[in-house]
Amino acid sequence: MPNQIFSSRSVPAVRFFIHLALLLLLCGSTIGQQYFPEGVFDDEKQANDSIVDQYSRYLKALQEPSLWETSKRTKGPVYRFLWLRSFDHPIVVRLNVNGDGTGTLSDENHGVEQAATSRGS
Repeated sequence: MPNQIFSSRSVPAVRFFIHLALLLLLCGSTIGQQYFPEGVFDDEKQANDSIVDQYSRYLKALQEPSLWETSKRTKGPVYRFLWLRSFDHPIVVRLNVNGDGTGTLSDENHGVEQAATSRGS
């Protein structure tokens, strides 16, 4: 019987850490798109920057646009729900409301694995 490095029970944990490592490698920088204005989460710069960096990495990996930058160019409300699940891929749902009251619902739930895969191709 060949030696197994990982048991079948540890495979999900290993996959999680591989996905996390890919996310950190592929999205190490959010330069070029600012997702949040200064001081939105905390008055203390270091604490605010830490939170902004965390959320910006997920939004960039999910290929989400910056609603803050978009709001400078377009009118009409946009709502986004970002669900950072503990043991599964993140989910993002976005609602763009048009001037006539209609809207577009986007549910780009391709998660970290898909975001990492699509960047590699």
